[in-house]
Amino acid sequence: MNNHRILIVDDDKLVTWSLSRDFEREGCQIKTVGNGESALPALREFNPDLILLDLRLPGIDGLEVLKQIKAADSDVIVIMMTAYATVETAVQAVKLGALDFIKKPFTFDELKIIIERALRSRSLSREVANLRQHIKQKYGIHNIIGVSQQMQDVFALIRKIAQSDATTVLITGESGTGKDLVARAIHYESRRAPYPYMAINCGSLPDTLLESELFGHEKGAFTDARTAKKGLLELADKGTVLLDEIGDASLSLQIKLLRFMEEKVFKRIGSTRDVEVNVRIIAATNRNLEQLVAERQFREDLYFRLKVIPLHLAPLRERP
Repeated sequence: MNNHRILIVDDDKLVTWSLSRDFEREGCQIKTVGNGESALPALREFNPDLILLDLRLPGIDGLEVLKQIKAADSDVIVIMMTAYATVETAVQAVKLGALDFIKKPFTFDELKIIIERALRSRSLSREVANLRQHIKQKYGIHNIIGVSQQMQDVFALIRKIAQSDATTVLITGESGTGKDLVARAIHYESRRAPYPYMAINCGSLPDTLLESELFGHEKGAFTDARTAKKGLLELADKGTVLLDEIGDASLSLQIKLLRFMEEKVFKRIGSTRDVEVNVRIIAATNRNLEQLVAERQFREDLYFRLKVIPLHLAPLRERP
């Protein structure tokens, strides 16, 4: 806890004196205030890493102070202290943004454990946020080549699609036009960004293996199925799945994909139980699906399910 800034809000002078002494021994910087009215000015002036907030205070009570603190600084860690804890008040405090709750009387070692856990949690949250930002920068719209009006229209459409996190998208274009980059950009610009993005090439695997990769299988479903396995649709729950080269999918796989897209459920191979997931489907192909439909190599009903929003990418040679 060395060097952390801790604000203590409590009207019990013995508590604030005792905690101040113990924290200063740990190398922390401490500020104490005795009422809720002083908490917000102290927050602005002291800029604490963590606030210890008593539930019962003269004037404004602790829950109202908590609400005001979180409105002023949503990132600051708040741990509630009280001798009058109930399940209801603890739940309410957590809903309002408190990270934890400790009941008086407590030992400094007990409080230390809670604080160290809270600081680790914040550190991890910041690392995750930084990682998400890094991934978004890596796979965002700016990584796609093109300054023409045509590509600017594509970028605008990507942003619009990203705002609706349930819309199915069909990306078409020659090989090498960046269909995977566009699919990733849609995912990482959307509210699904914190969740998995997974891609599968529908023309690269034998039918049975492809279905197993996509839908998963139960133990004993086929010769090499020694254990149960989740498929990409389960692993990507709340995220996005790219069905690359969808034009190469077999009619058997197309039927299963159609059922999933209509009902939002599927069965693992070898199972009778429906699995429900929430994923956005993006399909991509360099083939002419309308022609495949006319030749009865691609299901018309699946084609229209996939083509909710069509997005065509021009060849690189046509991009200024």
